[in-house]
Amino acid sequence: MRAGLGFTIQPYGAVADEVDEGRLRAMRIVDPSITRTMVLVTSTQRGFDLPAQVLLPTLRETVSELIRTGRWVGQLPKRPTMPPTSKI
Repeated sequence: MRAGLGFTIQPYGAVADEVDEGRLRAMRIVDPSITRTMVLVTSTQRGFDLPAQVLLPTLRETVSELIRTGRWVGQLPKRPTMPPTSKI
């Protein structure tokens, strides 16, 4: 892309720095709209261990900041859901 050849479809966050620096140009695809739902997945046998439980608030904060600053276009669920904890 930097050589001026071709096109690519990427999440905005993947190219935001280059767009901000003027090295690339991004255009939002609006018709047809493209959406995706991101999920955090774990085994049904183990659940979320303590490190994952500690990580979840940081992950939510990071995603919230990306959405707030326009790096990601999206919205968070109204109520965060906490997965069940596994026994350690």
